[in-house]
Amino acid sequence: MYKKIAIAYDESSSSEHALATAISLAATLGASLRIITVVEPLPLYVNMTLAVDPDLPQQLLNERRERFELALKLALKHAADAGVTADAALIDGREVDGILAEVSASHADLLVVGLHQHLGFGEMGSTTHRIAMRATCPVLGVP
Repeated sequence: MYKKIAIAYDESSSSEHALATAISLAATLGASLRIITVVEPLPLYVNMTLAVDPDLPQQLLNERRERFELALKLALKHAADAGVTADAALIDGREVDGILAEVSASHADLLVVGLHQHLGFGEMGSTTHRIAMRATCPVLGVP
């Protein structure tokens, strides 16, 4: 049924639960797993720090990237421990666009996303809703 499962992973608690679900599902189905993390641009207000420390915005972005790289390594280890073949993508850009581009490029046939408690799957404007409306494959929302 599903042979290539993608998971949108950002190390939030809902994303951690979705990762565990995706690993379990991949193990059960004998599917491979693609773990996708997007490093979004820093908020515009960070540019105000340029006057004080011109290097600070890039340092903050590098720290964010390093944190996500470590999280992806741990996620890959969890998948390997469960006997699941997995790889990871760390993408720079906007969250929804980056996830959808990687899902398409990897030819995933299922995308797993974590649902944040304050937003339901179908709430207009939520990241999950925007992904589901544009995805080229089924989307499994994990509460």
